[in-house]
Amino acid sequence: MEDMSLDDLLGALQSAQEEKPKVRLSERNVVELITKLKAAGLLGDDLLHTINGREYLTPEHLKTEVAAAVEGAGGRIPIVDLPAALGVDLLHCERQAHAAVAESGGSLQVVQGELIATSYFDALAGEVADSLQEAGALRVGDLALR
Repeated sequence: MEDMSLDDLLGALQSAQEEKPKVRLSERNVVELITKLKAAGLLGDDLLHTINGREYLTPEHLKTEVAAAVEGAGGRIPIVDLPAALGVDLLHCERQAHAAVAESGGSLQVVQGELIATSYFDALAGEVADSLQEAGALRVGDLALR
C-alpha cells in the first residue's frame, strides 16, 4: 500500500464506501448488543437511551443538546419541555440542565423551573428600552403582559 498514489487511495476509499454491507443488524439486535455490553461493564453506566429506545447518548452530549435547546427557544425554555424536545426522560434532562447551569459561568440560570440564558435578559431589556423610547412611559402591568 505504500506505493499507491493518492488517486488510487481515493478510488479504493470510494469503492469501499459504495460497497453494500453483507451482514446487517436489526435495531433489536443492536439494542440487545448495547444492553449486553453495558451489563458486562464495557460501555459504562453513563450511557443514556432516548424515550423511544432507538438512540443512545452520553450525558455530555445531552448537556450540549440542552444548551442548544435553550438557544433554539430564544434563550428561555421550561425544563419540563426538554423531554419532548430532546426525546430523553425528564430526570436526565433535569440533571443535565443543572450541570449546564453549573458549567455556564453565569450565562445560564434556572428560574422557577425554566432555563434562561443571559442573552434572553439582554434582549428583553432592549425591547423594554425601545418601548420606553417610543412611548415615553410604560406601566408595569403592560410589561408583565409581554
